[in-house]
Amino acid sequence: MKKIAKLFSLITAFSLLCGCSRIPELPESSDSSDISEPGRPSNPIYNEGGLNEFMILNRDFLVKLHAESGVYDGALSNSGKFDGQGYVKLHTGNSLTHILQANASQHYRVVLAARSADGAAVSLETGGIKRGMFYIPPLVPDEDGGAPFTLHEVDCLYFESGETNMKFTVESGSVDIDYILVENSGRASGDCYKLGSACANPNASLRTVNTVKYFTEVFGQMILTAQNVSPASNAEIEAVYNATGRYPAIRSSELAYATLDNDEDKQRLEDEIQLAAQWCDDGGIQAYTWHWYSPNIRHSINAGDFNLDAAFENQDPENIAMLDDDAKKALEDNGYMPLELSALLNDIDQMAEVFKKLDAANAAVIFEPIPYGDTGGHWWGSSPENYKMLWQIMFDRLCRYHKIHCLIWVWNNSDMDYYPGSNYVDIVGQSFFESSDASFAGLFQSISSILPSQKLIAVTSCDVMPNIDKMYRDNALWLWTAPAAGDYTLNMNGALSESYNTVKYIKDLYNHKYTVARDELPDL
Repeated sequence: MKKIAKLFSLITAFSLLCGCSRIPELPESSDSSDISEPGRPSNPIYNEGGLNEFMILNRDFLVKLHAESGVYDGALSNSGKFDGQGYVKLHTGNSLTHILQANASQHYRVVLAARSADGAAVSLETGGIKRGMFYIPPLVPDEDGGAPFTLHEVDCLYFESGETNMKFTVESGSVDIDYILVENSGRASGDCYKLGSACANPNASLRTVNTVKYFTEVFGQMILTAQNVSPASNAEIEAVYNATGRYPAIRSSELAYATLDNDEDKQRLEDEIQLAAQWCDDGGIQAYTWHWYSPNIRHSINAGDFNLDAAFENQDPENIAMLDDDAKKALEDNGYMPLELSALLNDIDQMAEVFKKLDAANAAVIFEPIPYGDTGGHWWGSSPENYKMLWQIMFDRLCRYHKIHCLIWVWNNSDMDYYPGSNYVDIVGQSFFESSDASFAGLFQSISSILPSQKLIAVTSCDVMPNIDKMYRDNALWLWTAPAAGDYTLNMNGALSESYNTVKYIKDLYNHKYTVARDELPDL
């Protein structure tokens, strides 16, 4: 089942109080001189709020809840092997609810014994808020041809002592659930915060290198403020400023239209680049997502609308990426370069011209191309092999052939089969549209544990932002969390909408002791 989206240790100084730990407002550091809050001016001009405290008890706990003893709208079955009196069969939209009696306010691990013929996604909700997702892969029969139940977990979930309703809802596919295990756990590991400051881009500018270095310094200590904007507009950012008195550290926009050849899109691109250059000149950091419109007459991002198999047949990605114009034309003229491959390179070369303008403005650009390839919904995700080859060609042609200086690379996927390699990635991004302010610490922990080398981790787009108190409580400190543009942020009057994030929360976030707004960024 393809996952849809979809940490240096911040282990706090625990003060023992009646056999429990309490998370204080200040993250623990190995040296008292490190508690200087990286990136902040020595004399902040705002009175900034701190963190709320949470009691965390560290008590042993283990309970097994049989699915058939819960409340469900699926079917009960008792065929084959199972634990207890049977198991529950659920389809998309069906749910199973169980009551958990937690013995302490602390973190827990929830484990499903489940199976799915074709793969399924199951959400976990408590108190009406989604807390995590279980991804059940397609069933692999055992040696006897049976259909075994396998274990799937969401870790680092904070439950308060007492009764908690756990609701498991099938978001896609069909699944059989045998039982649920709940056991005591802990906050997300802080190992992922321990990472180097090297930049993947071999031709990175000093500003780009300094930006990555700064990210690694604050990762696990501070949260950068960020906001997605409508292309060629600062409407969302201005609404944030009008409400909070501050601008976000990161302005994020979209370059999907950058390769389209019409006057309207050309003008929009020109306006967008001017806004980005000005933003960086004012001390901010620019970010871009690239949903690549297919370089054929369809101009689509949908699966099947561009043939990567034809483009990459019998091709060497390293040689392709470094072809100069004469070599490329010679191959085209002699029929050795597929039309599909030529079209891909033309689009990448066109994007290089965009980034050269930002290079000239001495910008640092967080670049998130071809996201969600592992969902199966886009042409660039036709297979893991094609996706990785496309990424590597794009990286090498932009960074090595065109020598673009400004790019910081973000890989936004969850399936490691699609991971292009640590040398091609600076940041792992995720997107949340779950209407939940949970920290999603389980996902945070999962990402950091499966990467071959530690990377920065951020929420590049979301509806509801993870709550900062919960992120610190669970030690899931996403480098930044960026609300989506348009109706996700603005109301019909152009002011901040409260459909997803309240104005009060946004004000508190931008004026929080452990967040970084644009005026608090260092000179990069």
